[in-house]
Amino acid sequence: MAAHGKNLNLEMVKSGFVEVYRGDPVSGQDLAPYWKAEEQARAGKRGMWAQGDKHLSAREWRKMQRG
Repeated sequence: MAAHGKNLNLEMVKSGFVEVYRGDPVSGQDLAPYWKAEEQARAGKRGMWAQGDKHLSAREWRKMQRG
């Protein structure tokens, strides 16, 4: 998704508001920029990554609820 020439999905990852999808990527999709952005957001403790070890991903939360 783009707006004003920016990839909004990538911008949300950079800001630490979302994680990179851990499932199978769409065929031909290059996730490398997303993984790099998430790594930088984690290192910079931006957004949800400011929680450090207290952060619980949506995937982990759902697994616990089924559990």
